[in-house]
Amino acid sequence: MNTIRRYKLSLPIILIAGFIYSYLAWNMQMGQCPDEYMRYPVAQWIVSHNSLPTGYEEEIINPIWGFSYALLPYFPTMVSALFMKVISLFTINEHLLLFAGRFVEVVAGSINVFLCFRIGDKLFHNKVSVYMLAIFVGFLPQIAYLSGYINNDVVSLMSCFIIFDALLTGTTGWTLKKSLYLASGVSFCMLTYYFAYMWVIIAIVGYIFTSYKSTQNKIKTAKGAGTVAMMVFVMAGWYFIRNIIIYNGDVFGLNQTAISASMYEAEGHEVFHAISAQDHGMSFREMMLDNSLDIGWIRTTTRSLLGQFGYMAYTMPEYVYDFYKWFLRLGLFLLVYFKEKTKLRKSIVFSLIISVIAVVAISAYNSFYNDYQSQGRYILSAIPAIGTFVIAGYDALGERLASLKFVRKSKVMQVVTGNAVQVVLSIALIGIFIYVLKTVMIPNLF
Repeated sequence: MNTIRRYKLSLPIILIAGFIYSYLAWNMQMGQCPDEYMRYPVAQWIVSHNSLPTGYEEEIINPIWGFSYALLPYFPTMVSALFMKVISLFTINEHLLLFAGRFVEVVAGSINVFLCFRIGDKLFHNKVSVYMLAIFVGFLPQIAYLSGYINNDVVSLMSCFIIFDALLTGTTGWTLKKSLYLASGVSFCMLTYYFAYMWVIIAIVGYIFTSYKSTQNKIKTAKGAGTVAMMVFVMAGWYFIRNIIIYNGDVFGLNQTAISASMYEAEGHEVFHAISAQDHGMSFREMMLDNSLDIGWIRTTTRSLLGQFGYMAYTMPEYVYDFYKWFLRLGLFLLVYFKEKTKLRKSIVFSLIISVIAVVAISAYNSFYNDYQSQGRYILSAIPAIGTFVIAGYDALGERLASLKFVRKSKVMQVVTGNAVQVVLSIALIGIFIYVLKTVMIPNLF
């Protein structure tokens, strides 16, 4: 709670974000929330049967795709089922049950904002820059949208932020409490989204690196790593052991969706098969860059990472995308130009760059070879890196401006000059979000 006390406006910002997410969760139509129509039945099944499904139950197999999302990691849906079970003790109102299921994402989205304060406090010079990171992440339209309905994306993002924060905390030495914190992030990540698994690798390497650096003792580092691994095994191992048992050794369940679709099709049902960019006859370069039909992977993935709602049907005005484009580009430019002014160590920069490259590569590979899905939510685990790099750039600019000779003559001038850019841009980020919420999200999603 030191973070809440240190940043007086952090709690109001977290609560406002949580209220907005709750407002979306209460009002959004399920038909405007991708994949929720496949995840919600899994939660309903758990509530009804008080057990976990195998994924092959007829009630939860989607008739279009021929498989269930219970065949893939679905920890957030399990928690949704728990919330729904509690509410079902008092009411059977369908809307309240759906809201209870969605409230998991509301909580995870709010935690993400809180974690931004913790992370920013360790990485930035100015408090205003910390607020700016929390505002950028918490009020990015796509993240707000995803924080209002049942999905894996927001909890996956939360796990990435937890791992990032835990590793930063561990740079001063590892305790049992810090190790448990890191293990919880790794466990959430493993139980939620394969696309974010690079963060598991970053957690492993990061722990070994920081532990050895602080102890200079290989045996202590090995014992500590073993302790974290045991914690992860206790929290997440059961799921993969269960997979081995019920899926005949398929520990990650990677083959189960194809097996289920084949079985469903063999029963006489018509099943829709995913189509890749390669199936369309596109080269990898065409997939990535061809915007002639508005299908260029880079363009559509980037836009939908910022904000594209429903089934990619509702976009923000072009000038909003332009604002974010220049906001991000300028932040990255400032980071490079004033790199000596930042608090980012090389190990942090390297880890964050790898986290972006990995998730983009995995998503692009999947689109080209398996199922063309140029959706920003699949690379959401890049947000910790993007947010950190961009805000660090503006933070470095603030430090540079505050260090100018004529500014240093006045303490007031230093404070104003060092924070002015961040304040203006933070207000702009909030204003743009409110505009998108009122003009795009509410009219089309409710």
